[in-house]
Amino acid sequence: MSQISCDSYEIGQVTPSSETHVSMQTNYTNMHRSQSLSVLESQLDDTRERLRCLIRQEAEHYLCEDYLQGMCHLQSSHDNRKAQSSLAVEECARIVSDLAFSSSADDSMPTYPSSVCVKDFADSQVRAPFIGETKSAVGPNLVGFWRQQMLDWSHLVLDSFGIDRDVAAVAFNVLDRYVAKETQSNIPITREDFQLFSMTALFIAVKLLESYPRKLSADSLVGMSRGFYATEDILQTEQEILKSLGFFLNPTTTIGFCRLFWDMFPLAVSFQFQLTCHSIAEIALKDTFFLARKPSTVGLAAVMHASRLEGHADSVRETFLSDLRGTISVGDNDDFNAVYQRVRLLSEAQSPSF
Repeated sequence: MSQISCDSYEIGQVTPSSETHVSMQTNYTNMHRSQSLSVLESQLDDTRERLRCLIRQEAEHYLCEDYLQGMCHLQSSHDNRKAQSSLAVEECARIVSDLAFSSSADDSMPTYPSSVCVKDFADSQVRAPFIGETKSAVGPNLVGFWRQQMLDWSHLVLDSFGIDRDVAAVAFNVLDRYVAKETQSNIPITREDFQLFSMTALFIAVKLLESYPRKLSADSLVGMSRGFYATEDILQTEQEILKSLGFFLNPTTTIGFCRLFWDMFPLAVSFQFQLTCHSIAEIALKDTFFLARKPSTVGLAAVMHASRLEGHADSVRETFLSDLRGTISVGDNDDFNAVYQRVRLLSEAQSPSF
């Protein structure tokens, strides 16, 4: 009888205690989960608001015109354009086709790519059509080629100095918007003009994004030109670019928008997912098809394509797009569809794995 009483006592005490403990643990877990969800939702709201602000800034200050398309009439206005184009391509092909790495006179400075095109320019037999009084209009294909070559050169410079390649995206947003304004004046842009604009835009981007002391200076760029340009040329061109663009020099790039979209994506974004977006962003920067396209749209297309490559279900992308509606144009938007198809085409051409 005593044993039963003891058992009853133990059961009577232990069972309520366990229930209370479980109840307290459940309440704590639910509270913790609720707090976590609240924090995540707050962070998501902050990301949405930031995205809205950046898209508004993008539309108001950082969009570029397709200046290559606007140059078509200049090319067709010259009777001898075929002969000039042939000579131009020969000279332009030297821009960075065999970039050399030469040591700086200052041993404390890293080695950097030397702009062979400047040396070739001085020695070139086809120099006349591009300098002095013989300046002539050049066609969009040629300028587009210059742009691709200078982007390759910029990447080599950044890699050599250990600077993040994202700097090139900012530099070329600055370059493209400035060149678009310059072409509106109907003053022909020569190869040496375009090279100077490109070098200066890179200099500006490095100043904006690199901490002090900066790894790339105006003197370094002068050294790369082997004396063809002076420091004053770069500094003067910098002032002209700043004034022309109204000092709007801090665009959000394609990969910058990708990072915001990663924070809003329903699933955890893998390292490979991020690499895919980075690769697409670099491909798009080089392709002049994207000149007048919004980086936000290109970034969204990159994330959508990366999601498909990851094998995510359609419902994941639908949830993602649903969260974005009201913030950015998606879905049946013709511009987005065109950008996405181009991204997919270029990605597949870049690597069979895409």
